[in-house]
Amino acid sequence: MSNLQNLQAAFKRYLFEQDNSISSHIIGTEKLHKSDRLAIYGNAYRTRLTEALENDYPALKYLLGEDDFRILSLSYT
Repeated sequence: MSNLQNLQAAFKRYLFEQDNSISSHIIGTEKLHKSDRLAIYGNAYRTRLTEALENDYPALKYLLGEDDFRILSLSYT
């Protein structure tokens, strides 16, 4: 596996299995710790997934309501 594939696999494990092994590849700063940087990417991933599901299933979102739809969409991660 290439280095990029290894990094992608590690990030996937971070998202789906809460495996923090990718943190050794993240550079933190004085202003932003590497765990915070990972959290930003993780939250952005989940937000984009929810937005994609909202666009594909607007009727389901309407029927469930905002909160329940968000809970359902987050169950994919």
